[in-house]
Amino acid sequence: MVIGLHSDYHYQNYHFFGEGARSQNGALGGMVGVITAISKAIDFTVLVRAYAQDFHSFYGKSFSESTRPINESGTYLGLRYTPVRQWQFSAFYDQFRFPWLKFQIDAPSVGHEYFFHTLYKPNKRWNIYALYNEKHKAHNLPNSTATVTPVWESIRRSGLINFSFTKPLKYSLRTRLQYGSLSYPGVSTSQGFTVVQDATWHLPKIELSARLAFFKTDNYDSRQYVYEKDMLYAFSIPAYYDTGTRHYLMLKYNLLKSMKVWVRWSQTRYANLDKISSGLNEIEGKLRSDIKVQAMYQF
Repeated sequence: MVIGLHSDYHYQNYHFFGEGARSQNGALGGMVGVITAISKAIDFTVLVRAYAQDFHSFYGKSFSESTRPINESGTYLGLRYTPVRQWQFSAFYDQFRFPWLKFQIDAPSVGHEYFFHTLYKPNKRWNIYALYNEKHKAHNLPNSTATVTPVWESIRRSGLINFSFTKPLKYSLRTRLQYGSLSYPGVSTSQGFTVVQDATWHLPKIELSARLAFFKTDNYDSRQYVYEKDMLYAFSIPAYYDTGTRHYLMLKYNLLKSMKVWVRWSQTRYANLDKISSGLNEIEGKLRSDIKVQAMYQF
């Protein structure tokens, strides 16, 4: 059982909000914040959170660095600046603290993250954006042979630039260059990148989507996540790692007014792997292919 109370209050350009809860064991969790428009061009956000190490909320999805709102405190600062209609700049800084042990962090720890995003949209057809993200977070040192595993600082960096062009009801093209790294200062560093080209064509009764990607990473630590278009109600963000190529082709066909059909084929080729995945999903070799078929009838 969890008992909670939430509230919000508007005053001129300020929006104050907050929520607090108490779990059955007596532990507390809560957050408070404010969103304000400093001017027509600038929006600013502050959010403070604190969740006790023994606080439990089974269905809680509150703002947090961890998956669950537990064993954490922190402060988030966000800023968005729109000087003209075509340009937008945004950034945030988040500082967090874990007062007790966590999964793969065998000691209390602290960390911080910052993010920068720039968007340029000169017209309705072009959309160009770039972003950079860096997170400093404690982690058990991998492959340590010490009796007590040391907790080490990990630094994960990622950046990308994305170009997209759309001709409404005809076609759209998107090109993305993405880089990422994970390092344990003084111990190891892993880096990787991917280049992705997407295309979508709209024809009478048919929508055809395709991707061609090349990726190269030092190992799984520097894997690259890239969103992929998938079937209705499906969500796909696979990890690109090792060295290889990834491509897919998806067809959406309006067979009848009340019936739609999707067919999706994808394939990944690895350069250095002799075995893909494990257990029941294990594949011998360097090639993995998938095919999906979906039909929907509305009545």
